[in-house]
Amino acid sequence: LYDDTTVYVILFIVAFFASLIDSIAGGGGLLTTPSMLLVGMPPLNVLATNKFQSCFGTFTSTFNYYKNGLLIEKKRVLYFVLAFTGSSIGTLLVSRISNETLESVIPILLISAAIFFITNKGPSGVKQNEKLLIIFNLVVFAIGFYDGFFGPGTGSFFVLSFIIIKGANIMQSTAITKLLNFASNFAAFIIFAFQGYVLWYLGLTMAVAQIAGAYTGSRFAIKNGEKVVFISGHFNNFELMAMQIQKAGVDCAAIYRPLNNPYLNSIMETIRIRDICKNQIKKGRAGTREIIR
Repeated sequence: LYDDTTVYVILFIVAFFASLIDSIAGGGGLLTTPSMLLVGMPPLNVLATNKFQSCFGTFTSTFNYYKNGLLIEKKRVLYFVLAFTGSSIGTLLVSRISNETLESVIPILLISAAIFFITNKGPSGVKQNEKLLIIFNLVVFAIGFYDGFFGPGTGSFFVLSFIIIKGANIMQSTAITKLLNFASNFAAFIIFAFQGYVLWYLGLTMAVAQIAGAYTGSRFAIKNGEKVVFISGHFNNFELMAMQIQKAGVDCAAIYRPLNNPYLNSIMETIRIRDICKNQIKKGRAGTREIIR
């Protein structure tokens, strides 16, 4: 099924938008991984090919951020090694698991990622968290391990970690995240390639889209500074991302589609404004104009 030309075209488009999103906010794997699974690819081939094509996008973004002087993290070499090592171990572990088992494990991992965003309180402002800073090396290693083992949402985890724990701004966090994401992607790709799980033609097709999306997205982020739109796939629940970013002290807004039932819609709007994100933008032309402003 996944050798069909239509599938290649669909995944090319998905890869472009995933890379575009990933270069700005992270989380591109939340689009590519489910899409590749939906066309019938075995989980190990999905993880392997996804890492291969993602390398091109994360490298492109990293180069753009570095060229524009945004990759200023002093410990970037140490973090690169930690992410690479963690990912290598995670990849070696997941490659020993059967495709049948992974088909059951993957939904659990996606749900676990959602629970993390719900339960993690985060500080009230963007300041260094001295207590968590002590174990930050372990955090980088753990996220790298997660990327090697599974991956979707890794970029978002890295961005939030640098914002919440190290007190970095969004642009600095995004720049170092792309470097670490490349490290973890490349480590996983090397191992999967030796094991023969990479679908090369599909991966190269998606890689072209990754480069285009990453270049476009990172250029947009650099040009607009921190006035950037964060996008999260709805299966990861956009409210969770907005809630976590707002808890980190960053001003944000969430776009939503009103429910058809006015009574239920009123209840949901109240909950969203009270517990998730104060700034709510209704989907539609008026909402689009508000975002552009």
